[in-house]
Amino acid sequence: MKTITLQSLTDTISEWLSGRQSYEDLRRLVYSRYESEEEFVVEPVADDVLSVLAPYMEYEESFGDPRRKVRLGRLFQVLRRPNNYPQEFAVLAIEYDELQELLRKHEAGLLTDAILRQQVTKLSPASFDVERVISLVRQQKGGNDPLLADLV
Repeated sequence: MKTITLQSLTDTISEWLSGRQSYEDLRRLVYSRYESEEEFVVEPVADDVLSVLAPYMEYEESFGDPRRKVRLGRLFQVLRRPNNYPQEFAVLAIEYDELQELLRKHEAGLLTDAILRQQVTKLSPASFDVERVISLVRQQKGGNDPLLADLV
């Protein structure tokens, strides 16, 4: 029986980012738990991250994403830091650009609070704390493509 931990997931993302593993290796790890559930034990925190990462990868496979390396690089940055909200941080990392745009529109008065929450909810099919994600994105200092180093 194989165990998928947050560390094994983070290591695989790191290996892909550095070019030591292929994207197919990362994809295989993410989807392996769904293909052979009885052969895998998934650490709960890793399961939270996979619930966000797997749908993103499905989307990416279907439509492509020229920012895949940036998104997964952000995910690596947030996963390597201890936090109590891995699912929300995964949404923040993968959907950061979209979240910043939604927040910009909200602050400009183009989106109500309810519409902002509704649009954030649509970013991932995972069950995550929308208010926490909005709070996390507000904590970010604006700028072009931050590494999320200022997360609290």
